Amino acid sequence: MNKGMWKRNLRRGAALALTLVMSLSIAACGAAQERLATRAAGNAGVAGVMAHEAVPYSRRPYEHYDPAVMEQAMADFEQACAVEGRDEEVLRLYDAIVDEYDRLATLTYMAQLEYDADVSDEQAA
Repeated sequence: MNKGMWKRNLRRGAALALTLVMSLSIAACGAAQERLATRAAGNAGVAGVMAHEAVPYSRRPYEHYDPAVMEQAMADFEQACAVEGRDEEVLRLYDAIVDEYDRLATLTYMAQLEYDADVSDEQAA
């Protein structure tokens, strides 16, 4: 196997492994959310870093998740992994996928909280 083919197969394998890991469960996102909250609290006074005010769940509207963004990012990531010399784009797309995964986890948790507040609410179900 030549050097280029080895790298290409490794990148494809990494993309597929990432897809599998991300699709298994969102339970691990609690740690990521805690890390983001800690980072936001630590960076609150740093210039150029946005900090936001905590908003109670009761004031947050329900948002339905649109998987098109994640699907497009995954497709772009696989394409970028298939081509040599696109390391920066691969890293950027990886970060976009992780950010979108965090958003999905947050929306899932919020939907669960809304449903748990009133399990007889058909719309929340």
